Amino acid sequence: MQERGKTTANRWLAAVRTCFSAAWRLEKVPENPALRVRLLPENAPRRRVLTDDELTATVDAIAALQDPHVRLAFTLLLETGARCSEVLRACWIDVDLDQGSWRLPSPKSGRPQTIPLAPSTVAILKNTPRMGPYLVPGRDPKKPRYDLKRPWDDLCEAAGLKGVHIHDVRRTFGLHAARNAGLHIASKLLRHSTVTVTEKVYAPLGLEELRKGTAKISRERGKVIRMVRKKKENKAG
Repeated sequence: MQERGKTTANRWLAAVRTCFSAAWRLEKVPENPALRVRLLPENAPRRRVLTDDELTATVDAIAALQDPHVRLAFTLLLETGARCSEVLRACWIDVDLDQGSWRLPSPKSGRPQTIPLAPSTVAILKNTPRMGPYLVPGRDPKKPRYDLKRPWDDLCEAAGLKGVHIHDVRRTFGLHAARNAGLHIASKLLRHSTVTVTEKVYAPLGLEELRKGTAKISRERGKVIRMVRKKKENKAG
């Protein structure tokens, strides 16, 4: 399986382990032989995010798009952190414009989930023409658009983006959510199974973030020390 890629091999092994575990619980096999096989070392996860300048250029390029449905697709990617596949499969019946929510009946986790929509996103949805059941219809309005590869390439060219993948938009959303609302909220918005996934892949903390955290801790500690010293001085006086 390594010939197909280390990640593919590891996912396959995980599936086989699960099958053998189920068989063992049902007493169909005496043990789980897949547990003896070690996972292959994988490359570090991609950590590319858009800079502030790139993000601004991307927003301007999206606003200039002529196709309202492609414009909506990129807006949802940017403002919700949804996966590209989720945006392409999104149906109007699952969007509640009054409540400002978008329901995912079959997300990656397998459980129905709901994504909150910002007022700006709701406004764009209201102004997008409905051509069929899907938010982003394909050539046949009854079917969803297959992919966004060509529009993404055009958008990158218009915005001057270099080396940016479409999934980097989701990672950028996760990083901004973690910085502004905390890691727990970011994990919920990205709909991860655990906060560990969010911390490892979508919210990498660089030296500057760690430096700011250290400085904040030092300031707070200094306040406590000064307060305690002041109390002691008042008692002594």
